[in-house]
Amino acid sequence: TILKVTPKDVSFDYHIQPTKKVNVDYSSIEISTAPQYQIVGNISMTPSQVQIFGDQSVIDSISTIYAESLQVTDIREAFSTTVDLIAPTGVRVQPSSVSITCSVEQYTEKSFTVPIHVQDLPEYEDIQVFPDEVKVAVRVGLPHYDAVTEDDIEVICHYKENAAALELEVITNNPYITKTRLSKSFVEYYYTTSIYEEDSDGGSADAVPTY
Repeated sequence: TILKVTPKDVSFDYHIQPTKKVNVDYSSIEISTAPQYQIVGNISMTPSQVQIFGDQSVIDSISTIYAESLQVTDIREAFSTTVDLIAPTGVRVQPSSVSITCSVEQYTEKSFTVPIHVQDLPEYEDIQVFPDEVKVAVRVGLPHYDAVTEDDIEVICHYKENAAALELEVITNNPYITKTRLSKSFVEYYYTTSIYEEDSDGGSADAVPTY
């Protein structure tokens, strides 16, 4: 049984510590895969912002909190870890660490020979590129090999008057294609605009290609 408490009253001083939210800098994080493996999507680094606490004059000068350095190489499977944040002197960071995760898969190449399509060609011009098709190698994760077909790939070039050659560009919307490689980057071309000459009967002679 408590008979007496002294003193009856206590007093203390308190104040709400200034705080603000700042970005996290992950530039010191380096993760790479083993040969023939690739990271699926983006590396997840969370959170992107943290709360800092400290004297107002101190936190006012801080806009970024940096993650500790991390270097991981030759990963062949899903990877997950936590990394501490670097707290400036006199500053408390909440949370004090961040999460790093990524998925990994093995990849291979798949090749297709596809036609070349010319774009931006004026109505009065007609050209023929040569070659008129090109080989395209694409990188695809092994689990999705059968999900990539020739229909997923288009090779185009943009017509430019008086250009010595036309640069090729690969277009694909298939999310499983992570990289493309052309067997050649440029193609030559010649003009095939037809010139018609009237024959003796008033008809049209055969078209003569203009080079």
